Amino acid sequence: MQNHHVRPLRIRLNGLSKVDLMKKCLFLVIVIFSNSCSEKLEEVIPVEEPAPFESLRVVIDWDNTFEYEGIQYTYCATMDIDVLVYNEFNQEVTDFAAARSNCPEEFELTAAVDNGKYTIYLNAYNHLELSRFGIDPLNVPVSIFLSRNEKEHVSIIDTISTNDSIWQIRDQRPVYIEAGIITKTDIGFEWQVAGEEKVIF
Repeated sequence: MQNHHVRPLRIRLNGLSKVDLMKKCLFLVIVIFSNSCSEKLEEVIPVEEPAPFESLRVVIDWDNTFEYEGIQYTYCATMDIDVLVYNEFNQEVTDFAAARSNCPEEFELTAAVDNGKYTIYLNAYNHLELSRFGIDPLNVPVSIFLSRNEKEHVSIIDTISTNDSIWQIRDQRPVYIEAGIITKTDIGFEWQVAGEEKVIF
């Protein structure tokens, strides 16, 4: 009897052995799992956007009362103070938003303004010529309220006198009284007024 040597049969699929096919399948499983995990991570971890740059709101108020010969008067009703904000190039930057004969006057500095220093001026415009009616010169305290986000600050600047010599009513020339300086930076604002420490918003 003739002996025949039986060779083991190696199965190939599309030219791949079982071993190579298992390796390929394992590689595909790893790729699919990795892609799935990446998609899940993208779903779980949101993309953080920078917080919006909040504006600085400024309110200038002189709404107090005084009495003369038994009659109560309000400064708001008898005085017109305009507020102007100038940059370092002597340009008014609020479109005269706080020079509208209001009491109080207010304006905002937004993200649109350039970094730099902005000086607040009070224009002593008119006090209805109180002295003409025999009312002695008065010293009027002016309050400046600043707020941004949840932070607030109040400065009481040097009082404005109703003495005619500082007002515009006589010769119609603007009389500017410096109230304080706001500095805008990349991250916010700084407020500086004479006699106070710098306040950061």
